[in-house]
Amino acid sequence: MLDMARQTTIKNAETRQGLRVLHVCESLPGGPASYLNEIIPYQRAIYGAGNIAVVVPEGQKQALTEIGGLPAYTYAREGRSPRDLTRLFITLRNACRDFQPNLVHLHGTFAGLVGRLLKVTGGTRAPILYCAHGWAVDPDRPSRARVFFGCIEYMLSYVTTRIINISPHEEVFLRRWGIGGRRCTLIVSGIADLAEPPALVEPSEVAGGPLQLLFIGRTDPQKGFDLLSAEFDRAPDVDFQLRVAGSSVVSRSHGTPGQDDPRVSFLGWVDRDSLPALLDASDALIMPSRWEGLPLAALEALRSGKALITSHRGPFPFLVKDGLNGVMMNIDEPGFFARAMRGIDRPALRRMGRQARADFEAKYRSERMNKELAALYDEVVGAGVMGTRPA
Repeated sequence: MLDMARQTTIKNAETRQGLRVLHVCESLPGGPASYLNEIIPYQRAIYGAGNIAVVVPEGQKQALTEIGGLPAYTYAREGRSPRDLTRLFITLRNACRDFQPNLVHLHGTFAGLVGRLLKVTGGTRAPILYCAHGWAVDPDRPSRARVFFGCIEYMLSYVTTRIINISPHEEVFLRRWGIGGRRCTLIVSGIADLAEPPALVEPSEVAGGPLQLLFIGRTDPQKGFDLLSAEFDRAPDVDFQLRVAGSSVVSRSHGTPGQDDPRVSFLGWVDRDSLPALLDASDALIMPSRWEGLPLAALEALRSGKALITSHRGPFPFLVKDGLNGVMMNIDEPGFFARAMRGIDRPALRRMGRQARADFEAKYRSERMNKELAALYDEVVGAGVMGTRPA
């Protein structure tokens, strides 16, 4: 529950007009683009369209469907080489000089690094907010350089006005690195509701046939698709079909596992507007991730009234009530898919889907997230730089 002062700040933040916010993202595909597409329309409405700007890679800006008419500063991105990060640094410095933001909101690890280095070198005096959207120091994430990244994040936290955590999972491990307390604010991600609430079919009315499972996102190691595809031969009694909406982003040279399995069909990347229809035609969303921040695809499944079948890592213990709104898999133990699906049929998944929809309505609407972000903006910048929204 928010305390009374925070609730008052949220209410007041809705009347502010004139705050200039610069959003910075080094890699858009997936969660960061979805997140920005949720918050930009709200911020345009309360701060004015000309007061929101973005710094993004030129080749990825089409992922932002809500930037029409907004100032956009782009750069050529080929990867994450020192040359690419230098281009981002220069573009961000120029954007700060031209746009004169009152607040810089950094999205992702590398934008967080570059943006805070700009702060250190005097390239901006604006307050800095940083949302990692998945931390390099996450203990679930394999990394030989975790101590190095932890030290860097610890030092950079001192030039960060506020760190935004998108799930309780992040707060737990950040405390171990001495990054916590008043420097961190928990604002759980949310998404806008569907134009029409999903029609939740009675479990007793569903037909038989193979379970229709859906995987959304990158088929890279983070998302655990390789782990899942290796489990299919260990689950001969599970009658299913799997559709994969996405492809590899960072592991293209290794190919995509599961390509030869007749039960798996690959759709490639689909636009976000197509996801509700894909979810509607599915019985559950499956997410065998090794590590996550708070994947918006999971919230989209809850919104559509679909059960979640997830790994036991990251934020999923906070999202999934095993057997109530979904099923959890222990991906550390071979045979996890068959064990998790034992006794699970379509009526059971439909019952879980009803609870999933109830959870979305109670916890994961974008209205709550956007109001909390606006309250945080108001808090860290102060009302003095902003006028009052006209009646």
